[in-house]
This record gives sequence, C-alpha cells and structure tokens, in this order.
Amino acid sequence: MTFTDPAPAQAPEMPPPEEMWAGPAAIAVLGALVPDHGSPWQRWGRALDHDHSEGRCCLALVEGGRAVLFGYDVDGSRTRRAAPAVDLLAGGPGWLPWEWLDKALRDAEIVSFLAWWDGRAWYRAPLPEGADEVLSPDADADDVYESLLEFCLDGGWDDDDEDSQERQDALRSGLDALVAAASERRLGEGVLKGLADALPDPDAADTEGALAEARRLGLTGEEEPPALPAGTGEPAGRRVHLPEGQAGASVGVAARGAAERPRPEPGEPGPALRAFLDWAGGHAPAGVTVSAVGYGDITVRVGGAHLPAPPGGGADPSAALARAWREEEADPRSGAWLYARVDTGRGTVERFYDGLPDRAHPAEMSTRALERLRGEMAARDGEWRPDWAALLAEDFVRDGAPPRLCWNPGIPLSLG
Repeated sequence: MTFTDPAPAQAPEMPPPEEMWAGPAAIAVLGALVPDHGSPWQRWGRALDHDHSEGRCCLALVEGGRAVLFGYDVDGSRTRRAAPAVDLLAGGPGWLPWEWLDKALRDAEIVSFLAWWDGRAWYRAPLPEGADEVLSPDADADDVYESLLEFCLDGGWDDDDEDSQERQDALRSGLDALVAAASERRLGEGVLKGLADALPDPDAADTEGALAEARRLGLTGEEEPPALPAGTGEPAGRRVHLPEGQAGASVGVAARGAAERPRPEPGEPGPALRAFLDWAGGHAPAGVTVSAVGYGDITVRVGGAHLPAPPGGGADPSAALARAWREEEADPRSGAWLYARVDTGRGTVERFYDGLPDRAHPAEMSTRALERLRGEMAARDGEWRPDWAALLAEDFVRDGAPPRLCWNPGIPLSLG
C-alpha cells in the first residue's frame, strides 16, 4: 500500500489564541481566589485546562506567537472511536511542541480535536468526511456566575434576605470586572479584593495566591502569558495513541490489499465446502463473506463485507460450516485463508490468505484477533508469511500505532 504525506487543512474559523486565553485564564485565577469553589478552568503547567464530565479542552501557547488547542466533547466528538485511528497531528509543522503533546495526549487519554495556530490562522490534520469537529475554549461568565452564586448560597447567603439582590449584583459586578481586567492584562489586587468582598467570607479568599496566579498567566501586564518552547521537528518513530482499541484496525490498514502469493488451486470442493455452499445457496442469494480475523474465530456475513460484530446469542450453523471449510483447506506450510467471498449466483469462491481484499474495511481486523493471528502466522513457513505479519509482534495497545497505519484519505473509516 502506498502512503502519501498528509497535508494540513485550515480549521474552521476560531478567534486568535490571545483572544481565547484571557477568559479561561481569568476563571483559573478565580479558582485560586476561591479554592473551594471548584473553578472549571485550571492552569496545567504552562497551559490552561478545562476537564469536566462533558469533555475536555486544553489551550497552550507556543513561543513565536503560536498555539495548540485540543480536547473532546462527550456528545459531539466522533473521531475518538474511529477505526482505524485518526492521527490528529498528521501534517503538523516542525515547531509544534511534539514531546509535550505526546505526553499531554496520552495523559488526556481521549482527544478528538486538535488544531494549531501558526501566527495567522488555525490549522488541523485532515479529517474524514463527517468528522469535522470544532472545539473552542468556553469561559461563559453566565455559567461561572451561576456556579459561584450557588457556592455563595451554600456558604451562608440567604436568598430570602432583603439584601440578596444587592449581594448578587455585587458578585456579578466583581466577576465581570475580573474578566474585563484579565482581557486588558491589567488585573490587579484591587479587582481581586473587590470580588472577594462580595463573597460570604471575604477573609477566606486567597487574594495573594490569586494575584500570583494572575502574574503566572500573564494577566497583570508584568509578565507575558506562559508559552511552551517550540519543537524542532516531528520525532522519529512517533506513535499515535489508541485509546479506544483500534490496534486491530491499524494492522488492517497494512493487511488491506496485500499482494497474494501464488498458491495451487484448492481443487474440487471438499465435503465441508460443499456443505457451506449448500447452506449459502439457501440462505444468501446475494453472496457471503467469511472473515477469520474478526471478533470471533469465524464471522459470516450475508450480502457483502460488513464490519464484524460479536456473535449474538444462540448457535450459528453458518459459522460452524465455515470453520470446517477453512480447516479442511488449511495447509500446514502455507496456512489457512483469512477471508473468503462466495458469489452464490455464480457459484464462485474467492480466498485471501495474505491479507484483506481492497473492498474490505480495515476494521474487519479486530484487536481481539491479533493474538490468534500471531499464532497462525508463526505456524506458517517463513516464505508464506506476509510482510504485515511482523506487526503482530508489536504491542499497539500499549505503544500506539505508527502514523502510516492510521486513517488517511482513501481508506474507509468507522466512526463508531
């Protein structure tokens, strides 16, 4: 299979990172001012991170006026379960903080969107059709105010008190002043104390700690916002983290369309094949595909190459017939076929011993099947092992997949 270098695509329109930074950074300062509040944004090293039950968003500035944004949304993310996996760093420029990103993406575990700002525009890796995801840092002051108000009510405020509205107005005013001062990079002690005074217990607020956090985040005008060092190029041997069990599909990318070694024709159908053909003739007028690389040791599908699925309850006579057929034709030196197609109308049989047919989906190769395939390939004589069989010795679940074995345009994809 031929692989081409991916070209980055311009991401959907988003504000420049310096405009994105101020709101979330202000909310992170609020977390330092009122530690018990549970502020949604926090400083994560030199980045800003919003990790919550509905998803995650991380924004990191990079020296040279550049930035990286990544995360996922529980309801809207589609690429996280893609098989084969989508390499969100495909086509990324050399200045990306590659080593930092590798660790950050593994720590985050689930990431379905990633974009980088080169100083002029946002770009992202090519994505499959139907998976054009957008993620933008959200520091909605209304949501934060409602959360802070609930915190104040739990902390001693009486919402029936005649001064309740005045207190709420002061709280809102203090929060708005915090965000405005952060946006203008003039956040100082007076703004922080003004917000602290609106809280049920002003003495419990950590004004000094919040001011120090504001300095670290570049909101006071004394220091620039923190930026990661620029990278020096994509690391050799980079791996793409596979958090949703896409290891089998990665091997499937390499196995799809693999050249078949010349083999002697199987000859006249044996009893097991004849029994399977009899079953197919009565149950599958449109044809049958049989996979030995799916979730079960044999998966039979009627009507074409469908994605394999765990077998449902009850006995499946077609699987037993297909298994017997495969075992009947297996050769101790060259092995058994991995995939077969029966055209019941023509009465023809196609067998694939060394890979998946071009029309098959890479996700036909399940992660669960890799151990079994490792044993089957080891049992073959060396001359009968396809090149991709060497991949079976690697632990993609632990280490991730090489970028070339991830999705690229032209390869079918399951978005889960």
